[in-house]
Amino acid sequence: MPIDEQKISRINVRSEYFQDILDKVPSRIITYGSTGMLVILLIIIIGMKIVRYPDVITTEAVVTTNTPPVTVHNRVSSRIVSLLKADQDTVTAGEWVMVLYNSASYQEVLRLRDILKNVKGPAFWEKIDTVKFEELTALGDMQSGYARFYKSVEELRLFNRLNIQHRQLTINADRAKSMNALNKQLQNKLTILQRQSLLSKSDFDRNKLLDSMRVIAKTEVEQKEISYLNTQNILEELNNSRINNQLQEQALNKENVTLAADYDNTLFTLRKNIFQSYSDLTFQLTEWQNKYVLDAPVSGVLNFYDIRTADQFLSNEQKVFTVTPVSGEEYFAIAKLPVTNSGKVRVGLKCNIRLNNYPYTEYGMLKGTVTAISAAVKEGFYSVKVQLPNHLVTTLHKPLDNKSELTGQADIIVEDLTLYDRLFNSIINKNTY
Repeated sequence: MPIDEQKISRINVRSEYFQDILDKVPSRIITYGSTGMLVILLIIIIGMKIVRYPDVITTEAVVTTNTPPVTVHNRVSSRIVSLLKADQDTVTAGEWVMVLYNSASYQEVLRLRDILKNVKGPAFWEKIDTVKFEELTALGDMQSGYARFYKSVEELRLFNRLNIQHRQLTINADRAKSMNALNKQLQNKLTILQRQSLLSKSDFDRNKLLDSMRVIAKTEVEQKEISYLNTQNILEELNNSRINNQLQEQALNKENVTLAADYDNTLFTLRKNIFQSYSDLTFQLTEWQNKYVLDAPVSGVLNFYDIRTADQFLSNEQKVFTVTPVSGEEYFAIAKLPVTNSGKVRVGLKCNIRLNNYPYTEYGMLKGTVTAISAAVKEGFYSVKVQLPNHLVTTLHKPLDNKSELTGQADIIVEDLTLYDRLFNSIINKNTY
């Protein structure tokens, strides 16, 4: 078959035309391509500068407070007699939550507790005089102690009402005033009589002298002597009366001392009996509460562990409830920092905590700051304290419920780097080695 020379020539011409097109790249494509590559490179570099890729140490953490939740265990195997509080109730420290089976009526025990509380304090004896006792007959093992306390208080009240010693002291005080007045009268009479005796003696001596001179009769001298002796006799009797009055006054003073001592001794004995019976009864009440009452150790919100109704049986050392404080909380986390790379961690570093109870993709994380690092290692870990906001609010602005010791993962940000910093730091470190 003859070859068409003209066709071959046209094919060669076209091939050379297309080859010229392929060999020559248009300048516009080169310009746009270079610009696009440069833009992409700049975007990558800017992105590496923006994207954070911090150096972190991840460890376990527990979120708690300065007043952490307190768990109460049962002390004896027994059944519940009365549930005084419900789950999620707010309780105050010392408030009764439940009473276990015992021989006493807890309502009467509560009234007994109020009686003892009313007399407690610095004005104890003033309160004892005014405290009102109730007829309590179902106190179980505390019944005899309450009876002794009641009896001792009533004995003191009777003693104060009768007040025998004080009444006698009042009578003796009046007698002492009369004796003092009589003593003054006797002393005045004695002074006058002593003067009269001196004059009578002088008159008698003068008459004796005259008698010796035979100037007067003998009978006149005898009369003067009789007058003088009568004065002396009256003086002696008056002096004896004064002495007897003084002796009676001394006896009265001695009686007053005895009465005062009897009063003090009796009052001391009665008060000692009251205080002893009060102390014994208070101790019995404390023992009863420790054994049969489960109360709130702190103020907060009550959370029961599988407690459904009264009459439920509780075993010894069983977890019964937890009280979680709700006000004035200072939240912080305790992280277990491994020894490896622990030298990087220092006070002031930021920390993100992802809680196991709340998925961080949905609730976010808690942000905190490292405030303290333990100096010693315990079981291969340092203890790190991370301070948290006073209100548990996550990075997604979601408040968290105040629960007992939330657990999670703590990311301690050792160095807040970008992806760019991490890449070039790695290159520099490799070149250094």
